[in-house]
Amino acid sequence: DALPIAMLKAIGFSDFAVMALVFAEAAVPCVAGAATGVAFAKYLALLFPLIIPPGLGIPLPYISIFVMVSALSIAAFIACVSAVAPALRAKRLDVATALSGR
Repeated sequence: DALPIAMLKAIGFSDFAVMALVFAEAAVPCVAGAATGVAFAKYLALLFPLIIPPGLGIPLPYISIFVMVSALSIAAFIACVSAVAPALRAKRLDVATALSGR
């Protein structure tokens, strides 16, 4: 539904601001989900030695800072790529048409 975007544009939001909001709407849950997943994986990696007895020949898991930063960067990139089409649609939205319900 284009009504909320049309209302933002009608009260004076610029095309750039509307596009930034669309990108933020895509990026925030995506990066938050990635951060939660990485934090949970790091926590499980710390618990692994307590669950599996040592001496079985199973290497201990290790999640480096590089892996964490990479996961968050990839999540942000995917969110931005997925938001390109909706952001361009929001930029080209005709306010009068959207507010009239056509």
